[in-house]
Amino acid sequence: MAHPFNPRRLDLARRRRGLNKAELAEAIGVSTRMVTAYERGAKEPGTRTLARMADALRFPIEFFGGPDLDEPPMDGSSFRALSTLTAKQRDQTLAAGAIALSLSD
Repeated sequence: MAHPFNPRRLDLARRRRGLNKAELAEAIGVSTRMVTAYERGAKEPGTRTLARMADALRFPIEFFGGPDLDEPPMDGSSFRALSTLTAKQRDQTLAAGAIALSLSD
């Protein structure tokens, strides 16, 4: 990885895939508390855990080592039917927007 592990990218990838912390924890074989520690930057995943994260979230390992990505602001985003949109769907969409903005740069 060119950059050190970036906890914000883990959070972004997890939300993009529509997983909560418990679901990701189960998929990679760690506790929910450990996923929280990874996302807060209190702990850094080992090589094997990082590989399991990349596999579970379907992102390349290198994604987790990049700089912070700017997310589109909620109030600056237009959704067709915000009242029927779940928080999970909103988070997935905003995370996808952050990734798209990064690729366009």
